[in-house]
Amino acid sequence: AFLGTPSGTAAWTLQFGGHHLAINATVAGANITLAPSLTGGQPITTTQSGKTVTVVEKVPQEVRDASTLLQGLSAAQQAKAVIGTNRIDLVLGPGQDGKTLQPEGLPGSAMTAAQKTQLLALIKDRLNILNADDAAPKLAAIQKNLDQTYFAWYGPATAANAGSAYYRITGPTVVIEFSPQSMGGDATNHLHNMYREPGNDYGAAWTK
Repeated sequence: AFLGTPSGTAAWTLQFGGHHLAINATVAGANITLAPSLTGGQPITTTQSGKTVTVVEKVPQEVRDASTLLQGLSAAQQAKAVIGTNRIDLVLGPGQDGKTLQPEGLPGSAMTAAQKTQLLALIKDRLNILNADDAAPKLAAIQKNLDQTYFAWYGPATAANAGSAYYRITGPTVVIEFSPQSMGGDATNHLHNMYREPGNDYGAAWTK
């Protein structure tokens, strides 16, 4: 669906959705945002004719990068990053437009240079849905505010169980959530992911 009329100057939005997919692409001149957008999947794997079939990647790159970041933290850093041992649902999921979160977890200011690089790699995993030119200014803003960007983890902290844990990145210009859903089954087989830009859902910062 189109909200507004596609234009090179005035703001407009393209909404595209499906099963576990809700993309909102708002364009205002040379600016574009995908906030808010939800991606996910269920099932990740299924059985056909007695064989296990992978529908989408079982352990996506962002989960591997999140686990690498967590496992690379010192015990003291992990104590700040891991908020709880049980995963939680999306906090800023559908219906939470325009809301903000109090950051929690480990801030970039308490990370080493190598850990900050890993945090940025994790953020890039989500922003790479955009082409390089459109992602560049967002990455620049995130990198500028990396010290004020927090990494929080809920769930098992072992590398083997990383895919069943919730994590969140909260910064001045970005919120990323990854939330496995148990629904009475394997949490790694039902994933919800959320992307938001504080103050800029649907390009709100460009249409004031």
